[in-house]
Amino acid sequence: MTNLNSSFSVGMGIITWSLRFGCFLHLFMDEIYEFTETSGESMTPTLQPNGDYAHVLKRYKYGKDLKVGDVIVAVKPTEPHHRVCKRITGLPGDMILIDPSMGSDLNSFDKIGYNGNDKDKDKDKKIGGDKEFDEKLNEYIEYIEKTDKQDIQDKETFKKLELKEYNENKYNSMNRYIIVPEGHCWLTGDNLSQSLDSRSYRPVPMGLIKGKIIAANLIFEPFIKIDEDDKLNVYGFRWIKNNFEDEIYSIE
Repeated sequence: MTNLNSSFSVGMGIITWSLRFGCFLHLFMDEIYEFTETSGESMTPTLQPNGDYAHVLKRYKYGKDLKVGDVIVAVKPTEPHHRVCKRITGLPGDMILIDPSMGSDLNSFDKIGYNGNDKDKDKDKKIGGDKEFDEKLNEYIEYIEKTDKQDIQDKETFKKLELKEYNENKYNSMNRYIIVPEGHCWLTGDNLSQSLDSRSYRPVPMGLIKGKIIAANLIFEPFIKIDEDDKLNVYGFRWIKNNFEDEIYSIE
């Protein structure tokens, strides 16, 4: 009987300490630090598509003390069970060109409803407002509905016309500026052509940010090697830099 009680006590002790350790580990990873694997090509060359593990500091959770150019981990707005690694390219109040890779034909502030005078500011006139795009989209839909397809003998011609209109509307929706609202940020991948980011799901709430990536290890690298600066390197360790700050300092 004594041996049974002793075994029970030992078992309960192991379970108790395991639960305590699990709670501590969960709290540590949620509030202090996390070492997590990254995948995908959206952040190349900063982060590799496979084999990169990121060092994430949780003190920056919810957007605290973050700057434009910082690389963060956030919950994906369209898929709450997935997380993304992106770079902050806009903070509340910043004017953002939705897709820089497409350029912009906006060559004057008058086109966004602001010519330098505060009294001329009109949020509804800004190309960044969804109102203008919605109006253009509705006009396009009405145009398609009113078009008498029977009057167009060549169906292929109509299809080309419809596709042309669609592409123009799609271009206009990306080729415009928006103002990042309060409590939100604008996220993009360093590899724009392979990134699904704020250009698709628009500004991301700060509350979805889980931390800031400060460094990374590439496990496919040799365990220990001497890098180009004659410094000891373990598993491809490197600091993740804020490229935006580097550019600002170089200009100054």
